[in-house]
Amino acid sequence: MNLIYLNDIRKDAEIFLKYIENQQYMIDLTKINDIIEVLEIDDILSYCQYQLVLKQLAGYSYKEATFLKRIEDIKYLEIIRKVLFFMCNTQSNCNKPKLIQFKKR
Repeated sequence: MNLIYLNDIRKDAEIFLKYIENQQYMIDLTKINDIIEVLEIDDILSYCQYQLVLKQLAGYSYKEATFLKRIEDIKYLEIIRKVLFFMCNTQSNCNKPKLIQFKKR
């Protein structure tokens, strides 16, 4: 596996969460993945050129459009799952008020 930046992994974890929570988003990404494969879009420049032509790509970033291709690598998918688990646990605990229990006198 190549060197991957932490910000990219975090973004993929966010996309993965949205992917597993929203069925319509899942369907849309599957269609977009098919388009990406058929058109052999391998870089952001070609993606932007096709985005001007194909309305189905509008509203989706290159990261989202190529997400399914990246998670074909099982090792990378496991990293995403671990990061997502960590993100969900830390974010859900951050906003909860901490209860302080005083001893009875």
